[in-house]
Amino acid sequence: MRRWVALAAAALLAVSVTPGTATAQAAPPHPLQAIKKQLHSGHGVRLAELSWVTIKKERVTVLRSFSDLQLSPRGVVGYDLSVKLEPLEDEGPAYDALVSANMLDQVQITHAGGATYMIGDFDSRPLPTGKSWIRLTTPLPDMYTNQSVDLFNPRIRTALLRGKTGKAVSGGGRLYQGVVTSARLEKLRTGKTIKDKSKVLWRLWTDAKGLPLRLRSTYFLDLEFLKAEVSTETRFRDWGVPMVITPPPASQVVNESELPPFTFELPADLLKATS
Repeated sequence: MRRWVALAAAALLAVSVTPGTATAQAAPPHPLQAIKKQLHSGHGVRLAELSWVTIKKERVTVLRSFSDLQLSPRGVVGYDLSVKLEPLEDEGPAYDALVSANMLDQVQITHAGGATYMIGDFDSRPLPTGKSWIRLTTPLPDMYTNQSVDLFNPRIRTALLRGKTGKAVSGGGRLYQGVVTSARLEKLRTGKTIKDKSKVLWRLWTDAKGLPLRLRSTYFLDLEFLKAEVSTETRFRDWGVPMVITPPPASQVVNESELPPFTFELPADLLKATS
């Protein structure tokens, strides 16, 4: 399981042309073509994401993240990501347990030059003096988003958007939407076959240039012991901004292989508070 998704798992226990005009307006460019035009070196885009878990119509946890993405003709080649679990009102003893376990501190992840670096108190392994960043043994090239519908994955982007015309919305953009299974998304992302029939509902709003402005997806989790909705909303801004992601200073980096194995255990206070 991806490392920082464990943070959200802990929280889960306590995450056509406008009609009626006299003169027809030309449809904006299709997002498949609009995104492709942004895939050139030295430039990028910024994302702001909010993820939340809803159980019995009650929102129980919120995960907020911000990321800068460096793009290239191959897609995302580098990113800076910061993510933090944010409290809701009246979280009660479960939230207090998260605080006491230092699980609400911000985590930062940088991917540059094919390597991934992490900093943050969520990884509680002791670091050598002067070191603050961990270079992960296994790179995480696609941790820039919490979206299951990753528009920067060409297979997912093409499969979901090809042939869709969308619905005209105010501002000259369009709304595209659909439903896909988790198994289908996993097959597109990794090529692996899984037996997950859960559905993901997605909606994408674009601007007059066809570029994504907002993307919302909702994953319907239906287990024998838990029914929940896991939603993520992404806002896109600064398409085409000059962007070069660089690794942290080498003097501040320690290789993960030099540290004790990473372990993740839910604190006893948290388990007690959510039982």
